[in-house]
Amino acid sequence: MEFKKMYRCCEDAFAALDFSGLGYVTKESFLNSIVIKDRVTFSKEEVELFFKDFNLYGIDSDGINYDTFKKIFFPQFYLV
Repeated sequence: MEFKKMYRCCEDAFAALDFSGLGYVTKESFLNSIVIKDRVTFSKEEVELFFKDFNLYGIDSDGINYDTFKKIFFPQFYLV
């Protein structure tokens, strides 16, 4: 997505979405972020379908943790 264009590193992107310090990004904060509202050309339904396809917000999940966020949105930094 557009995270690489807006944020210099994955830590900054995750912190912008997890502004309350929960340790995970909730679906609501993700869908209400500036990236989804202003930069992504997909609808909210399409983004939620992406969540479902990658099983990011499952039944037992509170949100996306940092490791999963980094693996999905910043894969070039994941193996480092």
